[in-house]
Amino acid sequence: MLLVCKRVLDAVEKMFSQGIPNAQVDNKLQEIVSHAVELLAELWKQAGCYPNAISAYRNALLSQWNVDNDCCAIIQKAFAMFLLNSGVEANPPSLAVQTEGSYVPKNNMKEAILLLVILQGEDDVEADYKMKNASEHWF
Repeated sequence: MLLVCKRVLDAVEKMFSQGIPNAQVDNKLQEIVSHAVELLAELWKQAGCYPNAISAYRNALLSQWNVDNDCCAIIQKAFAMFLLNSGVEANPPSLAVQTEGSYVPKNNMKEAILLLVILQGEDDVEADYKMKNASEHWF
């Protein structure tokens, strides 16, 4: 299963090197990619390959896979829990993938907190949107 996920993502990455555009992708392909992205880190984790799991989590969150918000939230939560509970110290991402001026967490705790703050912010935006739509409906 691990190799299947990796091969699916490698093949899609070759086809869509600039990310997956909404207009060009079939829903089924997007669903497969989302599941593969979501599963890859979990499979590396279960295999005991923690550096690969960390890399897969980061790649899932930073790559242009065009995953939906729910899938992204699942990955963020799983990665944050892994960082907090695994006992494995995640090294900061390599300099090659860091963009100038971006914040790079220095340890697991800071990276997990950042993920959870981002996730909470997304939940707040979604709740505000739902509240706004509900209030428009009532008034």
